[in-house]
This record gives sequence, structure tokens and C-alpha cells, in this order.
Amino acid sequence: MAKPIRIVRKHEPTPEERQQQSMHELAQSLTENQAAVQQSLQLVRELHDSGALELVTALLQSREQVAKIAVSQLQKPAMTNTINNVMEVAGAIGQLNTDATKKVMSGVVNGMERAADVLEKDEKIGIFELVKALRDPAVNRALSLAIGFLKGFGEKI
Repeated sequence: MAKPIRIVRKHEPTPEERQQQSMHELAQSLTENQAAVQQSLQLVRELHDSGALELVTALLQSREQVAKIAVSQLQKPAMTNTINNVMEVAGAIGQLNTDATKKVMSGVVNGMERAADVLEKDEKIGIFELVKALRDPAVNRALSLAIGFLKGFGEKI
């Protein structure tokens, strides 16, 4: 009769076996993700050819210095004011009526085109032309808009 086994010896893979297993897993992963790997390689090639890869590598190698510079720049009062102003402007833009903004911006574009025409002609305007222009409905609307803007602006400052 055979003797019972009392000690179980676990097989420890050798470094060569571990390397072989790792290579097998890597090859299997490459096969399963072939398209993604090829796209990644193409991206890296493009970054290398454009010089951006070298830039990113240098940036990552000196990341602590870059972070210190970025933090010191962000702590300056001018930068803090800029960030605050951008946030205020973004908030104000979010409150604007899109239809009114579209109408006003369309008018600004048209006005700039007309202004360019006037600059090319280099004509002088006299007092009679000015009074006549005030009777023009388009000029009257623009002046009404400007006066309305100035009133609203003045109420808030």
C-alpha cells in the first residue's frame, strides 16, 4: 500500500517560465487589440515626426518645475483677476437672450461693413446731412438702441 502524501510542493515557475508566460499574455493582448495598438503607434509616429513627442517628453521630465511655474503664475493678482473676469463674462453671456444677441450681432456686422465703405469714400458730413440722417428710420433705431443701452448700463454702475 502507498504512503499518504503529507507535503504538497507548489511549483514555483522559473524566471524563464515567468518570462515565457508574460510574452504569451502580451502576444495575446496585442492580437486582441491589434487595431488600437496600430492607431497608438501611428499617433506616436505623428507626434515624433512633428516634434511634439520631444516637447511632451521634456515637459514630463521637468513636470515639477513646470508645476511650480504654473502655480506661481496662477497666484499672481493679475491672473486671479483674469480668471475672475472670464468667469463673470461667461456668466453674463449665459444670461443674454439669444434672439436679441443674434439681432444685435447681425447689426454690428452690417454696421462694420457700412463703416468700411464710408472709410473708403472718405466723405465729410455736414450739419444738414447729420439732421437728415436723424430722420432715417435705421439711424433712429440705432440711436434708440444706443440710448437704451446707455440707460441700462448707467443703472448698474
